[in-house]
Amino acid sequence: MKSNIPMIMTMGDINGVGPEIIVKLLSNGSQSLPLKQFPVVFGLMMALKKASIELDLPVNLQLIKSLEEWSSYPDKICVFEAGVSDFELNPGKIDPISGSASLKWVHDAVLCLKSGQALGMVTAPVSKEAIEPN
Repeated sequence: MKSNIPMIMTMGDINGVGPEIIVKLLSNGSQSLPLKQFPVVFGLMMALKKASIELDLPVNLQLIKSLEEWSSYPDKICVFEAGVSDFELNPGKIDPISGSASLKWVHDAVLCLKSGQALGMVTAPVSKEAIEPN
């Protein structure tokens, strides 16, 4: 499948298994996917870097400021933080801030789909407990 618009992967809960799942999937390169180019990850760069180090699986990451930048980095995993960058990782902890971030990434991905800026989206697991208001 070749396209000039990306697939989107949302990171899910930053404190959950989402970053690890994404690193495991994408560390083998884009040949493990039915895509010509890596998808854009809507998530937190530092969470992917941490997962990469902990799993000893190198990934070639590129932070982008807009979805349009994706096509400039065909051999990199582009990460779009979408306004969520100042965050403390607390693996395994239920945190309403991480819940809000995962919900924002899903919401932003849906908006990109509706506007024709993306082919589709896949989400890593989210924590319903972290999303639900207390």
